[in-house]
Amino acid sequence: MKSLSSDILTKSGFLVGNSKLNAFLIGSSSHIQLTPLGQKLKTVIKSLITKNQSKIVDSKISTEIKCPKSKYLETFFQIQRERKIWWMKYSSNPGRFRFSDFIQTEENIRKVNICSAFEFGSIDIESLEVHPVDDVNVSIQSTVSLDEAVMGILLDASEGAMLRLHRNLAPYQVSLLHCSKDGETRLLRDHVFQNLKESGVRMDPEFNKFKDSSDLERLIRTKDYIGIPFDVIVEDEALNSGLLKLRNRDTTISELIHISSLSDYLVKILNSF
Repeated sequence: MKSLSSDILTKSGFLVGNSKLNAFLIGSSSHIQLTPLGQKLKTVIKSLITKNQSKIVDSKISTEIKCPKSKYLETFFQIQRERKIWWMKYSSNPGRFRFSDFIQTEENIRKVNICSAFEFGSIDIESLEVHPVDDVNVSIQSTVSLDEAVMGILLDASEGAMLRLHRNLAPYQVSLLHCSKDGETRLLRDHVFQNLKESGVRMDPEFNKFKDSSDLERLIRTKDYIGIPFDVIVEDEALNSGLLKLRNRDTTISELIHISSLSDYLVKILNSF
């Protein structure tokens, strides 16, 4: 198997362990450990998946749907499509998701996996199974391993010079950068931070100061590297104008937003797909 460098994942603070990540390590959790930041991502994914009355056992999330045997194929195919679309929605490369071959076991269990394909191989991120219940009903079960899901999402987002985590998956959605020349910008920074946090935005807890444009560019590259989708930049001029810069990681475009509109504007963006 072709090995894949995990430097971007270790340096970004998501993983600790071996510097080379290959197919063997993916299947061996003893070689790969999630840092607190990686664990936070795991919590975010868990909260998104468990909206549908799911149960959690040993880091696996399972959902069960019962339906008449006469309609199970139609229902099963519909669930397959919906689950694949769900994973594609959060991916930086939606085309990597595909279905495994359809399997039928000796126990009459029908099974298909949703796979995420990479150059070194593929990861099974969700299993869909049809179990017989009685003469008239079947049970359709979805099972997601949180560890494999986190690993698949991290690998998906790490192809390139930055960690392109979807804005709803990023453990920290917004980073606050402020000019260190004027002490009053710290008060404005604290006000902006508190407003965004109270609005439900997951804020980078580290306050980042910059002295000049080159220092700002360095901070922005660091935040891009660890997958934070947005930067709010507080400059000296904001004390008079009330205008802040909002930078998008994916487009690299900055726009001016008045401080009174920032929270509502960001929440609307983060809640959209």
